[in-house]
Amino acid sequence: MVKTALEKEGWIITADPYEISIDDVDFEIDLAAEQLLAAEREGRSIAVEIKSFTSPSNVSDFHTALGQFLNYRDALGLIDPDRQLYLASANIRLRELLSTSIYSVFGQTLSIAVADL
Repeated sequence: MVKTALEKEGWIITADPYEISIDDVDFEIDLAAEQLLAAEREGRSIAVEIKSFTSPSNVSDFHTALGQFLNYRDALGLIDPDRQLYLASANIRLRELLSTSIYSVFGQTLSIAVADL
């Protein structure tokens, strides 16, 4: 769903999944639930961490997504610093969570870029 939305917006998917390796550490996504895409448009490069947010706990889902987002963002900064990382979910729960005051502060403080689908 996210991949299709990006393609409809004119993005070219360049890697699905987008694998990150630094030294002996490989960052990979469980394809059954999430995927990491890389895309380019008009000279811009992005990577998209897609999360489902389907567990009973939005907070737990957010903490898991946040940990992965921060790891991937730091890894991209080392190997592909021009690529912007986004956190995306087709589920409205992510946007709702980030609209609450404390999670809004977390999102701003940590510079989490959220993709609207």
